Amino acid sequence: AASGGVWLLTRPAPAPRAVTRTVINLPPGDRLAALDRSAVAISLDGKQIAYVATRGNIQQLFLRPMDGLEARPIAGTEGAVNPFFSPDGQWLGFFAGGALKKILVSGGAALNLTQAANSRGASWGSQGTIVFTPTTAAPFQQVLDAGGASQPLTRLEKGETTHRWPEFLPGGEAVLFAAGTVNSLQIAVYSPATGERRTLVLSGTLPRYAPSGHLIYVQQGTLMAVPFDAERLEITGTPVPVVEGVLQSAANGIANYSISADGSLVYISGGIEATQRKMVWVDRKGV
Repeated sequence: AASGGVWLLTRPAPAPRAVTRTVINLPPGDRLAALDRSAVAISLDGKQIAYVATRGNIQQLFLRPMDGLEARPIAGTEGAVNPFFSPDGQWLGFFAGGALKKILVSGGAALNLTQAANSRGASWGSQGTIVFTPTTAAPFQQVLDAGGASQPLTRLEKGETTHRWPEFLPGGEAVLFAAGTVNSLQIAVYSPATGERRTLVLSGTLPRYAPSGHLIYVQQGTLMAVPFDAERLEITGTPVPVVEGVLQSAANGIANYSISADGSLVYISGGIEATQRKMVWVDRKGV
């Protein structure tokens, strides 16, 4: 036992994991869509990527295995936005037609879980619950992943108009999210068991938890990381920039990236983009 203890104390530290980078190009004719929503997600095991794209005139979800060369469209996901994986990677959740839905990644019919008119994100917990924002200006609701009536989870505090972009922490005991107004979002964490809520970052959007023990979020198109104790729900260090040029919408605070439990990061490059609008004349005949 003594010699074993000495070996544990003196053995060399494992070499840092090598970083690899790649760019995934869409097939000719396809284009990413719904970029003012969450348009990309990676499964928890890092083996699959789902994204929203338009092929022809149809917007739907596409699934690309990381060990494959091609992505395939998922029938039954027409009009989908905000994709997210189940913890086991067997299902995809998404929003379409005013509803929260799920579909097997292997194919099949999409199943309606509950109504959600204009969602701002969702997360599928390990305990069989999905937390989501039902509309653009609302607190979170929760629903069983088998479907049914949704129940309130959080409540808006004074001065807030929205809770959005939730993320269950490992074990499903707490939820990271962005709170505030569209133009002023903070990163917070909420424990359903205790009802306790804490503000973690005064300015940021789309929080995620990295398996290295970091809270990941976006500020002004830059992916930030800060050491985070997921059990005590406390920040324990100083934030540092990780990736610059992550696509972020100035209109609603969405930032298009996703991270897996094996440390894989997928994101859409870009930066802060304002909503593009133009004035048009319309006569009474609709022309």
